[in-house]
Parts: sequence; structure tokens; C-alpha cells
Amino acid sequence: MNLASYCVWLTVIAPATARHWDFGDPHVMQQAQPPEPNGWSIRVSQSWMADTWRGWADDWQCAQSGYINDMSFWGTTADANGLPGDVLLIILANDASGPVDRPGEALWWKGIPGEQVSVRYWDQVDLGIYDPYSPSPFPLAFPPFEQAVYQFTINDLASIEAVYLSSTDSPFFQEEGQTYWLSLTVLDGDPWGWCTSGERFGGTAYSSIWYGSAEVIEWYEMTDPVSEGPLDMAFVVMPEPASLGYVVLAGASLLLHRRSRPSRR
Repeated sequence: MNLASYCVWLTVIAPATARHWDFGDPHVMQQAQPPEPNGWSIRVSQSWMADTWRGWADDWQCAQSGYINDMSFWGTTADANGLPGDVLLIILANDASGPVDRPGEALWWKGIPGEQVSVRYWDQVDLGIYDPYSPSPFPLAFPPFEQAVYQFTINDLASIEAVYLSSTDSPFFQEEGQTYWLSLTVLDGDPWGWCTSGERFGGTAYSSIWYGSAEVIEWYEMTDPVSEGPLDMAFVVMPEPASLGYVVLAGASLLLHRRSRPSRR
């Protein structure tokens, strides 16, 4: 494949396939937060018919202004296909003002079909299971055992047709230097857990409880069930595909220009 053909493939054909994040790939947050070994898989799945929907949230700082359309997060699932349930609810919130990092107002939310989430196997690691929403009188925490971790990727978030609820049809625009929160809830699927990350940033993770609308939501600070230390979740916010295409096309243009110049003798 010559250079011109590769540029066409990158900007036209490649976007039709899943754009997963890998180590070394660009991102638009303070740092990527891949899953950690010997961490936790925190259950965030529940029934659609529940009176209240519960999720889990973690913060990041925007490193490059732009629209959020691609993201990856890591988790465990009992589903043989790795799908994260029938519906994935996503909330993006701002950072509340005050001495402690915590979620503030919900700025953007959307329910998307589980089949719109691309899944691939990531690794086999030892993880504990933490179920803060157990119907027992206290949260359940199980010691680490070997589990398969999957990477779940959403591409073109704004273009996915919403299921049940959506704040807007437009993508969310993040501003460089601002702190935001990502909250995930999985409805009507097999038990699904969001993995923790060893990369630390900002405040600890928060539990979200909302009542059929992200406009009515409560946040509760959560900590490690054993060490009582802070928790950070495994996810990464990726740049817009268009910006990647511009970078490659610019580089290709420069390379072609250099090749086309007559040599000086």
C-alpha cells in the first residue's frame, strides 16, 4: 500500500472499524488509566426495573479541548460475548467547587444500546470483586482471583441513537484544564464490573444514584473496601478521529513534498 492509499484508508475506511486504545496511543486527559493487577472489579450493573439507578464515577482533567466522541473503559463480565448489558448509561459531570474533588452538576447524559459498544479481550489478571449495591446489610467484597479483563470502546458517541434518555443530540465539548467526571451504569445484563486503575488523579471514585433522570442525581464518596484508600477507575478519553487524520495527512503531505523536490547536486 503506497502512502496516498494509506491516507485514504485512514480517513475513510479505518473509521468504520472499532478504534480501540492501546499503550502509546494518544489521549486527551491528564494520563490514561488502564486497569491494574490485584485491583477491584466494581459491580455497576443492575435491573432496568429498579426504582433508582446506581452508577460509579471517576474524574479526569482535559488535556486538549475538543468534542468527546471516543472512549475506552475496562471491566469484567459473566457474558460469554463480553457485552456490557442491554443499555449503557453514560453521565458526564463537572467538578464541584470546593476543597474536595467531587462530581457536581450533570452536564451531558445518554443511554446507548449494549451492541454499540465494541469489545475485545485485554488480559487475564487477579482481581477482587466489590459489590457496593448488594442487597445484603453490608457491601460485599471478595478476595482476588483470576479473571478475564475486557476493553470496552465507544466510537462516535454522539451519532449513536439514544435508548430511553438523552440530554442532547450534540456531542459534549470539553475544555483544556477543566476537570470532569465519567459515570457508568449498566442495565439488564449479566454481572458487569468496572476495573480499578493504579494511575491516581484527583478525588476518589464516587457512587451515583439517580432517579430516572440525570437531572436528579446524588453523589456519595467511595473508598477501597479493604485499605479505605482512594479508588481510581480504568478508562481513557481519546481524541477525535478527524484530528488524528489531520496529523497523519499533514505528515504525509510533508513527506510527499520532500520526495517530490529535485535533488541538489
